Amino acid sequence: MRRACAWTWASSTPPRASVASELAEEDAYAVDGPAQAPDLLELRDAMSLVWRILLLWLGVLALFVLAGWAT
Repeated sequence: MRRACAWTWASSTPPRASVASELAEEDAYAVDGPAQAPDLLELRDAMSLVWRILLLWLGVLALFVLAGWAT
């Protein structure tokens, strides 16, 4: 089953707006660094916190398993 596409071979111009905007974002990132993407920094910090909490809970679970195995 084929998906519908906004651009077909019969069309004279391919969609270039999205490519141009992505190139502009990459250029802005290269010039200013991650300051242009504060949402990504917040996401990175949130994921870091999630991993820390997950590791903490895995440590607590391991202690319960070891305590149950020792008795």
